[in-house]
Amino acid sequence: MTEKHTGHVVKGALILTVAGIISKVLSASYRVPLQNLTGDIGFYTYQQIYPILGIALMMALYGFPSAISIARAQMDLRRQPVTIQTFILPIVLIVLLICSAFFLPLFFYNSELAQWIGDERLAGPYRAAAFVFLLIPFTSIFRGYFQGNNVMHPTAYSQIGEQVVRVVIIVIGAYATYVGTIQLHAIGYVAVLATVCGSFTAIIIGLLYFRKESFPKKHYKHRIQWGFYFKTIILFGLVASLNHMMLLVLQLVDTLTLVPQLEHYGMESSQAMQMKGVFDRGQPLIQFGTVLGSSFALALLPAMSTATWKKRTSEIHEHISTAYACSMYIAAGATAGLFILFPQINTLLFTDANGTAALRILVLSIVLSSSAITLMAMLQGAGKMIETALAIGAVCGLKWVLNMLFVPLWGISGSAWATVGSLLILFIYLLVRMRKTYGTVVVMRISKWCGMLYAVVLMGVYLYIAQYAFSYVHDPSRFTLLIYVAFVVSTGAMIYLWACIRLNLLTKEMIELFPGSKWIQKIYKL
Repeated sequence: MTEKHTGHVVKGALILTVAGIISKVLSASYRVPLQNLTGDIGFYTYQQIYPILGIALMMALYGFPSAISIARAQMDLRRQPVTIQTFILPIVLIVLLICSAFFLPLFFYNSELAQWIGDERLAGPYRAAAFVFLLIPFTSIFRGYFQGNNVMHPTAYSQIGEQVVRVVIIVIGAYATYVGTIQLHAIGYVAVLATVCGSFTAIIIGLLYFRKESFPKKHYKHRIQWGFYFKTIILFGLVASLNHMMLLVLQLVDTLTLVPQLEHYGMESSQAMQMKGVFDRGQPLIQFGTVLGSSFALALLPAMSTATWKKRTSEIHEHISTAYACSMYIAAGATAGLFILFPQINTLLFTDANGTAALRILVLSIVLSSSAITLMAMLQGAGKMIETALAIGAVCGLKWVLNMLFVPLWGISGSAWATVGSLLILFIYLLVRMRKTYGTVVVMRISKWCGMLYAVVLMGVYLYIAQYAFSYVHDPSRFTLLIYVAFVVSTGAMIYLWACIRLNLLTKEMIELFPGSKWIQKIYKL
């Protein structure tokens, strides 16, 4: 592989990484106005639909496009022409067949699903959500075709465009429920409509690029590689999808089990639904913290791939160590800061402090999920895709069991502990697998752990002093909370960053990965 081509691949991967970060930030951010406008019941309703829609989105964005791109690249290696008859149509039919396995149960058994989770009003939105799976083949084929040719812009633009359309429609729908134009439980239909419109946006963007492609006009009699296509799409499509769904599958378990188990805890049905909505406040913060903690590490993976292609083992180890350390440092700081400031952040974002104790427990999952995502990405780079997918499936089952055990005893705090416990087991397992795969390169020295602990404690002391001083402000308004939270978050982050730099936790090379790295280097005189 030439240097020029390798650089092109790395650049394309970075484009997709940036697009993914933007989309995930949008996905985390819109839920704040959604909850503010619809309340905890409206937020609960949306979150009961979202995991299903999210699974469909992950399949359309990561899973099937990845598999299609592999098939497309293999066609080139075999010097077989890529045509509409021998590639595009067969791939669409296979993905459509696979997606029908998700569509049919959801379409025909939506009432049973709604009864199982304890809210029969969700049967209609579940039935509508089934149709989202039928759009997956058409969004996936464009993305996978171009990615297989190392052209990443169509996927990046379609991803951002899809997310923007979704966010706008959901916020408009939330406002419509707020003013009484539509009923509160109709927010489930709004979620489906937003996803469908977003998918059509992605398809239109794909078509705009696709119409510029030229296919061989000569009629080729190459046999359609049905077996190869099926194997590639099922193995790499579904498995790759699952590897991007760790947080979604945990949310899905809560969707299926939390309300019934809260009723066993002693709550009335309506109260259980409201508390599920309160618990779901933590999801956008967990998602944002996880993206923050893992994105810089994932940005290093293209460089890891480059080193792999060139067989430079020492360079691979260096990138692994840097990625793992970055993930741990950033996630630990975000977790500690959110844990301390959560009473004010909860009130600032969601109008009151309900569920703060449980959500503080849930915040602990940020450092675990960030580290797990980083380790899984590295294992996938070593070809351990099926193994990591099976690990996620096992964690999903563990979360289910722990919910059944803990929620009837401790309410939503039990679900928070179930999430943290499940992710801790996953993290330990992945760490063991990393040591067997790459050696001891991901094990941080004791001095680094002590340095990170010192930085966290230093920031924590500052935040607790700020908390104590702010406690004298009687009944602060949300605007006052905004000023306070913005100030302590920014200054606390600067203190934490200063400590990490002075203790040699963050090197100059790591800092260069940060947005605004030149500004950071000037401030800290690096």
